[in-house]
Formats: sequence, structure tokens, C-alpha cells
Amino acid sequence: MRSIRALLIALTLAIAAQAAQTVHGHIACERERWLRDTIRFGAENNQEALKNYLRMERCYVLQGGIPVQIREETSDGLIQFFVQGTTLWVVQEGIRR
Repeated sequence: MRSIRALLIALTLAIAAQAAQTVHGHIACERERWLRDTIRFGAENNQEALKNYLRMERCYVLQGGIPVQIREETSDGLIQFFVQGTTLWVVQEGIRR
């Protein structure tokens, strides 16, 4: 009985970890500060600065449907997540649960 309970808990955790997925087209960055910069670039309509961040590989355009593990959420709607060995930051709309 105890091993069945442990198995059910493990399966529940595995399913919960896979429940979040990336949303196609959103920008994710390696650092929270860089993501905040991209948000500011958008507000300022500074496309050149945004292109530079993408070119320097500080930030990336997400493909959709990639399973992720949520690590942290800020009060202003940013999410830190773990995917394929990398930790990234994205706005909450960039993650589907």
C-alpha cells in the first residue's frame, strides 16, 4: 500500500511538472533584468535594441508547446522557468498551464 501511494505521488508530481508549456512567439531571457529591458524596449518602440538582445543571444523567441517547470513567479507577472537544462524568464502570457 505504501509503495502504491509513493507511486501515485510521484506520478502526480511528474504530471504537474509537465503541465506548463511555452507559448509560441513570446520572448524569454536568461536574466530577469534582460526580460525587463525587452519590456521597456517594447514600450519605447525600440526595435533595434530588441534585435540586439536577440542577436547577442541574451533573449530568445519561444517555440510553442515545450514542457517547462515553473521555478518562480514575481508579483508583477514574470515567470522563471526551467527547460531543457536552462533557466529562463518570460512574461506570464508566455506560459500555458
